[in-house]
Amino acid sequence: MKVTVGEKLGTATEPPCDDTPNDGQDEPAAPASRTAYAVEGVAPGIAIGVEGVGS
Repeated sequence: MKVTVGEKLGTATEPPCDDTPNDGQDEPAAPASRTAYAVEGVAPGIAIGVEGVGS
């Protein structure tokens, strides 16, 4: 599916993940901050585009 990216909305924070038990790390990784963009024709409450995610 091809989407058209709209205006910059701000920063999106990807929460840390610790979904692999017994991997030797007691704490999840730090959250990642990425730039969020509107998707043309779709309300931001429904979908956003996030820099560095997808292709």
